[in-house]
This record gives sequence, C-alpha cells and structure tokens, in this order.
Amino acid sequence: MANLFRSQELTANMRGTLRLFDGFRLRGQYGLVTYSSKRNIFSKTINYYSPLDNSLIYQTNAKNTISSANYMRTYQTFIGMAEYEKRFADQHDVKLLLAASQESTVGEDLTASRQSLPTQSVGAINLGTENQLNTGQAYQNALRSVFGRANYIFKDRYLLEGNFRYDGSSRFSPDVRWNLFGSGSVGWIFSEEAFFAGLRDVVPLAKIRASYGTQGNDLVGSDYPYLATIGPVSTMPIGNQQTLGYAQTDIPNTRLTWESVQKTNVGIDLGFLRNRLTVSGDYFINRTNDILLRVALPDVLGATEPSQNAGKVENKGWEVQANWRDQVGEFTYGLAGNLSDVRNKVVSLGGTPPTVGDRVRFLGQPIDAFYGLVADRIAQVTDFDLDAGTNRYTPRFPTIAGDPVQPGDLIYKDLNGDGKISLDQDRQVIGNAIPRYTYGLRANAAWHGIDAAIFFQGVGQVDGYIGGAARHAYISEGSLPQEFHLDRWTPENTDGSYPRLTYQQSHNQRLSTYWLEDASYLRLKNVQIGYTLPTSLTQRVRVSRLRLYASADNLFTRSDFFYGYDPESPVSVGGFYPQVKTVVFGLNVTLQ
Repeated sequence: MANLFRSQELTANMRGTLRLFDGFRLRGQYGLVTYSSKRNIFSKTINYYSPLDNSLIYQTNAKNTISSANYMRTYQTFIGMAEYEKRFADQHDVKLLLAASQESTVGEDLTASRQSLPTQSVGAINLGTENQLNTGQAYQNALRSVFGRANYIFKDRYLLEGNFRYDGSSRFSPDVRWNLFGSGSVGWIFSEEAFFAGLRDVVPLAKIRASYGTQGNDLVGSDYPYLATIGPVSTMPIGNQQTLGYAQTDIPNTRLTWESVQKTNVGIDLGFLRNRLTVSGDYFINRTNDILLRVALPDVLGATEPSQNAGKVENKGWEVQANWRDQVGEFTYGLAGNLSDVRNKVVSLGGTPPTVGDRVRFLGQPIDAFYGLVADRIAQVTDFDLDAGTNRYTPRFPTIAGDPVQPGDLIYKDLNGDGKISLDQDRQVIGNAIPRYTYGLRANAAWHGIDAAIFFQGVGQVDGYIGGAARHAYISEGSLPQEFHLDRWTPENTDGSYPRLTYQQSHNQRLSTYWLEDASYLRLKNVQIGYTLPTSLTQRVRVSRLRLYASADNLFTRSDFFYGYDPESPVSVGGFYPQVKTVVFGLNVTLQ
C-alpha cells in the first residue's frame, strides 16, 4: 500500500416551519456533519551512493517506517425558535425572536506505526517487525445557548434593536460555564423627515446608526482546561530502569471562563441618484477582555503553566463601502468597492509578565508583534581585521557573543550603544502581521442571459516573515539551497542580496529587519462567466432555470513578498505551499 489519503464527509440539514396564527411561527432546524479520513504514510529507506566507487555515503530512514491513521468527527446542531412579526396602526413595526440551540462535537483519532518492513514495495502495517507503536485520542465539546432579538421601527425612520445570548460551554467548569452577552442598536433614517424633502430627489437615503454590544469566545485551546489531565511519561525509575508511567502534565484553572469582546460602532448610509449609488461609512472600537495568558510559575513544578483571563486588546478602525448599480436597456451592471483599516494594541496584561521571543505581547504594541534585531547591512572584508598568521577575521563592529562572524554575515545595530549585540538589549518591535488597508473591488454585468463577474482583493500594508527551511539554507540537515541562494554573498559576488551560506549557524537566521518584507498584495480572486438558457427552452423539460458557467480562482497576484508563498498567510515557520489556481466548469439546474 502506497502513501494515500482518503476522506469522506456527509452533510445533512432539516428544517421545519409551523405557522400558528397571523405573524407567529415556530421554526426548527437540525444539522449534521460527519467526517472520516484515513492516512497511510510509507517512509522508505533511501540510499545515496558515491558516483566514484558506488559506495554508500548517506542513508535516510535506515529502518523504513509505515504509519496508519484514522480520524472521525461528528458535529451536530439543534435550533428551535419562535418568531413574531406585526405592524400596528400603520406606523409601528415589531419583530420578536426567542430561540434555543445545542451544538456538540465528538471526535476520535487512532494512529499506529511500525518499522523494518522486509520489502520496499508493499507498505502494509502488519509487515513491520520493530518499534510497534500506537496512540489515540478522543474528545468532545458542547455549547448550549438561549438567545433572542427584538426590533422596533416607528414611522419607518426610527429604529431600535436589542439582542441577548445566554451561553454555556462545556470547556469551562460548572461554576463559570454560563455567561450573558447582549447588544443594542439605534438608527435614524432622517431622509424620511419633512425637513429633508427638498433633498430627497438627490439623496433618497440618509441614515445614521450606532450600536454597542458584547460577544463571547470559548475557544481556549483545550476542551478541558479546568480539569487536571495526566499523560504517559518514561522517566519513572523503578528497579534502576526507566519505566513507563503517568503523571499530571498541566495545572488546571477552575476559574477560567469566557473571553468577551465589547464592540462599539457608529455609521452612516447614503444613497444618491435614485439609490443607484450607495455609500456607507463606519467607525468602530472593539475591545477584547479576559484574553488567556500564561501565569509565570517556577520550573520546578514540572507542568505546563495554567492560563488565566488577564489580557485586554483594543482594535480601532474604519470602513467605507461604495456600490453602483444601473441598467442601460437590457444591459445591467454593477460596481462595488470597500476599504478598511484597523489599529491593534495590547491594553493590559493583567499583571502577567510580557512574553519575550520572536513574537511578543507588549503594552501599547500590536498583539504578537515581531520582535527582533535591526539589520544594518551585509559585512564586507573591509569590515574586518585579518590575522595573516592564523587567517582569522576579527570584526570591527559589535557582534553577538558566540557567533562566528565572517565576511558575508549580517551586521546588526547596537541599539543601546554598549559595544556588543545582546538579544536582551538590542531587540525591538520591528513589525507585525496585522493587515492594514484591506480592500476589495467587484464588478458584474449581464445581458441576454450572459453574465460575468470579477473580484479583486488585497492588502495595502502588512509585514511578512518567513524563516526556517523555506528561506534559510543549511539551517538544518533538511534545509536545502534554492535558486535564490545563487544571489548570495561570495568573495566574487560581494553585492549579493543574500548573506553567505552557513551550516547550522544561527547568526544570519535570527529574526531581524533583514527578513521582514512588504507582504501587501493585489489578487484577482475570482472571475466567472455564465449563460442562462431561455426559459422558453428549459420549461419544455420541466426545468425552470439552467445555467452553464466557468469560474477561475487566484489567476493573478501582484506582490513583492517572498516568491512561492501566499501573501494572504504571510507568517510562517519554514514550510510553504503556493496558492492554488483553480478553474471550474459547472452546471446549475433548478427543477420545476
């Protein structure tokens, strides 16, 4: 059996509606998604021989390995709701909704592996004779909610809305499992007022609105953070032998509860030229409270530090949208564009120490900002003193203790001026991966059954970083050089754009401004063209609508970011997979 991956997914939905009297109805919905997959990986032994004498010089997977894994997951959701809608006295509109829902996920995984198969041609797990291992896991989580909404409109111009949710998550202990969230909004369509009558021919729609609300998040990284869990360990000395045993691997937090987001928004909607042109603008402030942070504890505890609800992050931003829709004879067309920006910063760490690494959480800075050295340039021979007797180079610039620096390596700036480069004193926030100036542009047209649409999207400003095997040759045995490494520094190519190649040395690979790039992009996300047959033809075969279409995704991308990597996902630890271009031909049929 060769390497393979098979998966199956079944999706089912059922809905029902019961109308009891005028304006009142009961609705029920059930959804089911079941997923199962099987993966086999046969890692064969590969020998590398010398071209001179055919001797074995290198070998990977000296003991071939076969692994087999099975994954199963079931997601179910139940929703029941009651709705009431009524207009009173021709000027009061009321809509009420009350509902309850239940969501659950159950999963199970099983993996087994063996080594030393007697053949390289048949990858069957029963043939492995050594290192017979198996592992597995089972998990489940559930969310139960009661929620409601009330809408009131007076004289088609004064708008009120209120929402509430009472959510309970199995991820939290029973004492803090439930939390109440809510929101409210107001709106005023002032173009319906008498004082606006003179402008209504030019601006038929003018509306202002404001809202405030809270929203919860129970995705805390674990299904059971409030329970003490145990795991297998092999460090139990019994009878002078290492014996497999079990130990508590983390510290639970029974008070861990929901993250909450406070959302404030004000906006305006305008329509012009008989609403062929509509424009809207929004300003928002979102503050996320009770973000999970790790509590610093002594290492002697021997377990993972517990998380606690401590952090606060603020996002401020704006968004504008414009739409144009028109028809000329039998030709209809539309244009739509949007542009938004957001600024992110950490407001509070709740007394916990800031994280310090390549990604940091500092007060006043964007969350998970890049934290690194400031690169000056690539060192040249003239930046060193050469000892002719030992043929050793001594740098005339500050360096990191222990780094064997030579011509072709990066020079870092000594930010604190102490004459040396220190990872504690000479790193700073050098960028972040939170996109700014996100935009999109859509266009569509239709004529005599022919329709076409095109969609562009992009980001105007964002920092991208890729390290590891995708960028740095020879950082480990598995990191091979790539074509762009040809433009590296050498004594013959001192203007190379890439530092000299080194083997298992970290000086040039440290996170610095040298490896941060502009990851902004413009992408042709989708193009679609279709043709809908005339109903005079399709109705003859009891088809109310038949449309043929062709669609293409990701046909074009303009970006200065590192080639081969998708700028929509600009942060990586070394592996990359290029964006897939797809072309689809399809048929939509609606039966009578």
